[in-house]
Amino acid sequence: MRAFNKETNIKYSDWLNSDDYIYFDIPLNVYVWYSDMTEQEKKDHDYAKNTGGYLKTLWYKEAWAEWYKDNQDKKEKIKNLPNFDADIFEQITGIKIEEEKKEEVIEELTLEEICKQLGKNIKIIK
Repeated sequence: MRAFNKETNIKYSDWLNSDDYIYFDIPLNVYVWYSDMTEQEKKDHDYAKNTGGYLKTLWYKEAWAEWYKDNQDKKEKIKNLPNFDADIFEQITGIKIEEEKKEEVIEELTLEEICKQLGKNIKIIK
């Protein structure tokens, strides 16, 4: 399977059946109720007063934003997608996902332990 412009060692069929799989049911159309319409929308869709609203076709990135708004619970799953790349995800969807910077764990060692690991003697000169 290829993800985020890189090959993975995952078979697509395996990923489809895994707990990590995400179904992106992007809404291409949404119904906008008359009470939620802007004044401009009411002018553009004068029939909406009789029908109670209108069916709005979303642009691609608008559709992604609508999906993401309703699926905040999938944020971690998205970050765990194979080869996840926040920049590529933003290019595709228009959605900026901040990647948390992982703190580097620095192991505390004594001078004796460092010398042992390096196989060298260290002399401290004041």
